[in-house]
Amino acid sequence: MAEEYAMLEKVGEGTFGQVFRAKHRRTGEVCALKKIRLKRVEDGIALATLRELKALQQLEHTNVVRLIDTFPHGSNVVLVLEYLHSDLARLLEHAPSRLCEAHIKCLLLMTLHGVGACHAHGILHRDLKPSNLLLSSRGVLKIGDFGQARLHLHGRDPAPLGEPYSHNVATRWYRAPELLFGARRYGTGVDQWAVGAIFAQLLRHAPLFPGENDIDQLFRVVGALGTPTEAVWPGVCELPDFEKIAFPDTAAVPLAELCPDASAAALDLLARLLVYAPDRRIGAADATCHHFFFTDPPPSLARELPVPLAKPPRGVADARADDALAPIDDPIVFPALVPPPEWTTPSGGARSGLLHRPPRAAAAHAAGSARGAAGGAPSPPSARTAEDALSRSWSHSGSSSSSSSSSRSGDDDDALERGEGDEGIR
Repeated sequence: MAEEYAMLEKVGEGTFGQVFRAKHRRTGEVCALKKIRLKRVEDGIALATLRELKALQQLEHTNVVRLIDTFPHGSNVVLVLEYLHSDLARLLEHAPSRLCEAHIKCLLLMTLHGVGACHAHGILHRDLKPSNLLLSSRGVLKIGDFGQARLHLHGRDPAPLGEPYSHNVATRWYRAPELLFGARRYGTGVDQWAVGAIFAQLLRHAPLFPGENDIDQLFRVVGALGTPTEAVWPGVCELPDFEKIAFPDTAAVPLAELCPDASAAALDLLARLLVYAPDRRIGAADATCHHFFFTDPPPSLARELPVPLAKPPRGVADARADDALAPIDDPIVFPALVPPPEWTTPSGGARSGLLHRPPRAAAAHAAGSARGAAGGAPSPPSARTAEDALSRSWSHSGSSSSSSSSSRSGDDDDALERGEGDEGIR
């Protein structure tokens, strides 16, 4: 299989291995080859690799990175992924003042569509952050790096009794408060919190909770949302690490002070995402129906986003500063906005024609939009269907396949900072 690809350049490297930009010799398709080193061949495939492979095999969505192929190569496992030359972190770095509300709506909407697809398939991502929100040359946002993902068939509800989940997941700045308090049973709320933190970063052009360590992270969250109590977060006192830290009695800071340039509609949606109680956080499908997306200005098209140009190969001078941002003109489609009945444009018409859904996703999206418009949370697959489709493929035993997606920066990976292996993430 390796001989089918021509290596173009190395674009990333980490503790997992290396990422190369490559071209398929027969089709000419440019792709990303992620070579994952095996610690010892006899140990088999790492858990993080298996998780990403199985998640990407289950997901086929415009806003999720596409797994093209996978094959062994010596002592490595190679994942062939669609090549995405940029990400949201780089966009924010290069265009901190050029994201208007229309651009923010477009980026957030694509993120919610991707997260909603994960949750509808019973998958928790557990590491949503700007650098894992990849951007295509046409401005399409795609969720990548499913190395910390896991099967979860219970929606917002915590995992039932059984094998506990790990709380050592997610990058610190985007880690939900229940994880910071050591929760071992949780649901889709951990991803929704991360979406809220990313949304706030888009609105204020800077991270909302840039904690230097876990304790500092908790104090930053408490400083913004106020001291958590049973009244605002039922069950918080029962979390494993809640009694280990004493917080001063702190009042919540109005979100308008934290995000002074945000509109009232944006602040309302943000307030529904950054909620202490996980079961009270708005779900991904419901969030796409929030009136923030149906007030002026409408979301921009993906091709109108100021996507950073690809980094030049080593040895090539950087582009001029005024060339660092370039709107992409290629057309792109993704699921249509379907507002709830009470939300219409000022002229009385619904904004459902702003964006277009791919034909292959029409039926599934129509069903999901109908649920969202009715005010319900997205329904995961039935237990029987999900178990048949997912459980066997997520088994850690007897598998010879492998997985993973975008590279992860070492300073963002708390598990690697602590020297923990893949077996420490459940």
